[in-house]
Amino acid sequence: AWLPPWVRHQHVARYNWAAERVQGRVVVDAACGTGYGAKRLMEQGARSVSGFDLSSEAVEAARQQNTWPEVTFEVGDVTKLPVASA
Repeated sequence: AWLPPWVRHQHVARYNWAAERVQGRVVVDAACGTGYGAKRLMEQGARSVSGFDLSSEAVEAARQQNTWPEVTFEVGDVTKLPVASA
């Protein structure tokens, strides 16, 4: 999908920031979209990533593109995630 360059830049910048902090951690990717960020976080050493998005179409696309067994994608509202608060 086409995004304005400034939106894409902000999106990538946020994942770059997070990627510096995920080594060996269990990560929740809230509003994961099609899974770009989960892949980036795994490449930077996350132990696992659970991605959630409201869009069932985005979640299905993320699942189809995922090659990491430690990554899962579910439809979910980021204001009510089914994970522990820590």
